Parts: sequence; C-alpha cells; structure tokens
Amino acid sequence: MVMLQKTDSGRQIEVKSGATVGIELSGSGGTGYWWYVTRIDTRHAEVVSEETKQVGEKKPGGPVQGIWRIKAKEPGRTEVMLKYYRVWEGPDKAEDQFSIILNIK
Repeated sequence: MVMLQKTDSGRQIEVKSGATVGIELSGSGGTGYWWYVTRIDTRHAEVVSEETKQVGEKKPGGPVQGIWRIKAKEPGRTEVMLKYYRVWEGPDKAEDQFSIILNIK
C-alpha cells in the first residue's frame, strides 16, 4: 500500500485495480475542523476505511492523525480531494485541501 502525506498533494499516482492507497493527514482535535472527502468518483475508487489516532501526549484538543484507505476499482482516472473545514461552515470555507489524481490500470 502506498501511504501519502500532506506534501503529496497535487501528485498523480499510478495504481493497479484492486490496490489500496493510504492518505494520512493531521488535524487539531477540539477545533471543529476536520478533513472530509469532498470528491471521489465511486466508479473508479472508494473509501474503504477512515480512522483517527491521537498524536503525542493524550490531551483534549491535541493533535489528531486521520488515515483514509482508498481502494482502486475500475481502470480510469479520478481525483480524490479532501478539504479541511468545520462541518457547520461547509467546504466552501475550507482552511486547507489535499488532492491527488489516481490513474488506475
């Protein structure tokens, strides 16, 4: 499995159908902000899991790591985009974003 970080945003990734790509992004607990998948073509790829884990010392509002696993399905090309926003403000008010292009063979 290929594991991508924030610095990989904007990359094109070539994967085989059936492969899994991991995306690992940091967030701040307790601020209301979180990463949400805002774009994915479910014919070509799907989110198979999302998990969070605290980073460093466990304390309220501390840093949190999000991990998404994306499974490549049908051959083709799709953009996967996540935006960092408060759910009550919506994606148009996102503070940050992450995107990759999956080229599925």
